[in-house]
Amino acid sequence: HRVDRRQRQMCIRDRDIILTSSDNIFSKGIRLATSSNYSHVLMIFNQTAYIHALFKGGVQSGNIQRLFFRSKEQVCVLRLKNYERYKKLILKACSFLRGEVAKGYNFLNAIDVKLKTGLCSKENTKICSQLVAEAYEYAGIKLVENSKNCSPEDLKRSEFLEYYGFQHNYIVYVFVCIWS
Repeated sequence: HRVDRRQRQMCIRDRDIILTSSDNIFSKGIRLATSSNYSHVLMIFNQTAYIHALFKGGVQSGNIQRLFFRSKEQVCVLRLKNYERYKKLILKACSFLRGEVAKGYNFLNAIDVKLKTGLCSKENTKICSQLVAEAYEYAGIKLVENSKNCSPEDLKRSEFLEYYGFQHNYIVYVFVCIWS
C-alpha cells in the first residue's frame, strides 16, 4: 500500500515530533534507563524530511519515505498544542535545526539523561531529544524543564505537546507500509 503525497501531508506537519523505538540493544537500554517506550526522537522538516541526532553520524537529515518500523507501537507522533497559533513562531525551529546539522553526538550526555547532572552537555554535540527540545526553545517554546538534558519520555510528557499519532488509519501506512 503506497501513500500519496497528499495523504502524507494530511498525516504529518512540519515540526511534528516523532518518538521511536527499535529492537536493538541500544534502544532497549535507553528505554530501560528512562522508563519509556521510546528511545529516539526526530523532528519533521519540510514534510518530506526529518532531522535527528544519531550515535553514528551525529545530527543529520533523512527522507521520511525511508523510515520503517515493524509496528505502530514503535512510533508516537506528537504535535504542538495550538499548532496554528504558534505556526509562525515555530518557523524559527527550522533555522535552528539547519544550523545543527553535522554536529556530533554526545554519548555521555545520553547516559547523563538518567542521572540529570547536566555536567555532560557540550555546545557542539547533541543527543536526539536535546536537539528537538532546543529547536523549540530557540523558537520561544520551552517544551521541557531542561532542554540540554531531556529524554524522549520528557518530551512525551510535555504539557505543550499532544499525542497525534495513529488517530487515522492511513498514518500507519506512512511509517509502516510505505515500501510494501
